[in-house]
Amino acid sequence: MRPYDLTLDEILADPMVRQLMDRDGVAEAQVRRLSDHVRRRRGPGPSLGSAVAVRHDAVAPESRSFAD
Repeated sequence: MRPYDLTLDEILADPMVRQLMDRDGVAEAQVRRLSDHVRRRRGPGPSLGSAVAVRHDAVAPESRSFAD
């Protein structure tokens, strides 16, 4: 596994993720159901096991203002 790939179990075990989930009222079971739903909807593809790719080095594009 590459250094930025985490399994759903690893993501859900992260204390920061758990704090955010608690704050937002999201239960682990809800996240797992959503993950299962998405996996079924995507259909067959490359087998990643239970891994979910999370890129820690990815940065969202900066918003641009056209008012300048």
